[in-house]
Amino acid sequence: MKIKIIMPMILFVLVSGCSHSITKETGQIIAVWKHEPNVYSVTIKEGKNTLIDKDFRRHSAVYPKYSLIDDVSENSNMWYEATYDDGFCETVVIHVRSINDINNAGWNHGKFGSGSTERVQ
Repeated sequence: MKIKIIMPMILFVLVSGCSHSITKETGQIIAVWKHEPNVYSVTIKEGKNTLIDKDFRRHSAVYPKYSLIDDVSENSNMWYEATYDDGFCETVVIHVRSINDINNAGWNHGKFGSGSTERVQ
């Protein structure tokens, strides 16, 4: 008798904890920064005069999956689309005009060293 009552309760708890909230965010990019292979941040414009550096990582060591696409025409604005699962960024697609829009940026691994990226020609 007790199993007939307990099993549905356990099943309910397991299934109710599996819901995910998937959201998407897009924005106009002013600059793209490459910190390491597959680690980027962007500068976006918010409002009329406010520039914000946007870092998509969850915390210092967990990064989303980045994709770069060079599909923006010369006179158009660069943009990004980020997908969040329960508030954590999972994927970021960055749309640029060309590889020349990607700027060098710094990285820091604490006691293991720091530096900045360099473009190899």
